[in-house]
Amino acid sequence: MPTGYTHELKNMNYDVKKWLKERAIRAMGVCMAVREYGQLNQKEIREHLNNQIKDNWHTSRRKESIQALEDLLKRTESEWHAEMERLNIDLKDRYEKNLKEHNEGLAAHEKAYSELLSMRYKNGPLDEVSEGTLDFAIKQIAEAKNFDFCSPPTLNVYTDIELYKNEIMRGARRDVEYHTEQEAKTNNRTNGMAEAYDKFVEFVDKAKTEVALNETVHL
Repeated sequence: MPTGYTHELKNMNYDVKKWLKERAIRAMGVCMAVREYGQLNQKEIREHLNNQIKDNWHTSRRKESIQALEDLLKRTESEWHAEMERLNIDLKDRYEKNLKEHNEGLAAHEKAYSELLSMRYKNGPLDEVSEGTLDFAIKQIAEAKNFDFCSPPTLNVYTDIELYKNEIMRGARRDVEYHTEQEAKTNNRTNGMAEAYDKFVEFVDKAKTEVALNETVHL
């Protein structure tokens, strides 16, 4: 079954070289990065590939993470203690919210479980469908109780300032390393796409397409 690519060939008045450079090549992954921009011509494809290198998301995130690390290195001891206290307040608030949701959810499941048991065993003989449905529902509620509400949330706060500082600094350095690595990988991948596209365009422009009237091209 032909794809939309062959339809585009018709729209391009069967200009095979133009079709290869602007449509067919996109099926090979070389121009995958620009698919979201719709039907682009050769110049637009190349411009978007260049922009993807300049606008690498990891580049801005790397700069932000470096700035964040530098800010952490400038913190005074009193600022570290104040930040740890603020975080502990947030952790306590989150714990209380999660505990409330846990207790309310567990109580609701317990109530539903009891209601289902009553319906199943206190209403006399049941038909096959009713019995099977209730057995299934009871099993589902029991599994939810055992999985989602097997244990209440716990409160974990920081009490050791050095441990807190080490964890925050380790996370900040990890962010810098991660975005630096991903920036390079993304740029290498996009550069590779751009180089492959340029090479393909050069090949297509130079490729012979004429076929003599008495010549047959075999696949």
